[in-house]
Parts: sequence; structure tokens; C-alpha cells
Amino acid sequence: ALFVVTGDERWWELATACSAYERERYWNAEESGFDFTPVGCEPRCSGEWTDGALPASNHIALFNYATIRLLSDEPVYGETFAALQNRFTQEAARYPSAGCYGLIGCHRMKESVVIVQGDDVQELRSFLLAKASALLPIVPANQQSGAAALRKQSTQETAYWVCSEQGCSVELNSREELVALLTAR
Repeated sequence: ALFVVTGDERWWELATACSAYERERYWNAEESGFDFTPVGCEPRCSGEWTDGALPASNHIALFNYATIRLLSDEPVYGETFAALQNRFTQEAARYPSAGCYGLIGCHRMKESVVIVQGDDVQELRSFLLAKASALLPIVPANQQSGAAALRKQSTQETAYWVCSEQGCSVELNSREELVALLTAR
């Protein structure tokens, strides 16, 4: 969340390091979720799948992986998200009222990320919030490894793309075009 809001690369590095640690120590492939106890500890204590006073731990993981997979082209994030989403679907069928935060995580599948070339990320974030009421992840094209093909296509110094699960928009060459696209959604 801090990387999405600030665009500061150190928060991305911390998020990916924490995700790697979490998967290495707590991922339970048999249960398709994160446990409370580290791998190898007995007895195993499975993570939560129902919201109570606090959101279930695996719902938070679903929400986080829904975001991180949009910002990275590393397959492990998409695979982890898919496994969590599949398990959430099963759990929600049994306890539909106990999965509100998980539903928010699944909704993030529809969310987009803005990839920008040649514009100030912080200034663009403020502009989009004011003009389009949009608080989306904004990533500089040179920091998004999956954006290499977009950068090669562009002949403009400043360019924008809005990308989601369905793919990326055509190249946009002004903030006004970007606002028009975001407000039309």
C-alpha cells in the first residue's frame, strides 16, 4: 500500500521481500492459504478464512496479492493470488456473510494500474485524485519490468497506459486523455 500511494521504490522492495518471506515460511500448498505457524512446526495452525471483529488473515493476503500481481510480472504473485482466490470462493460458498474483506480482495481483480513514462509520479497522483477521484497504483515505466514492450512502442517523451487483467489501453499522450479514460470507466 505504501508503494501504491508514494511510488517510492523502497516500499516495493520491502513488499516483495515480505511476500517472499511469507510464502517461504507460512504458505500451506495443501490448504491453499497461509498458516499461523511456520512450515515444519507441529501442530500446524491453519490461517483464518472467516472475518470476525478483524478481517481474516487470508483475506488480507488475498487483498495484498491482488494488488502486487498487478504491479509485477513475476508469476508467483499471480499463482498465489489464484490459489487464494480459489480457496476463498470455496469458503465464501459455505459462509457467505463472513468474507467481506475477501470480496474486496476479489474486487481488486478489476482494478487497474497506471504506467507512466516521462511524468512526475507524485504530481500525477495528486492530479488524478483531484480531477478523476482516482487513487490507483501509478508506476514509472522504467520500474515496471512488464512495461518494456510498451516503452518500445512509444514514440512520445510522455506517455500513459492503463493496464488491468484484460490488458493495456492504447497509448495516451496527455493527462487529459488519461482522465477521460479513467472517468469513463
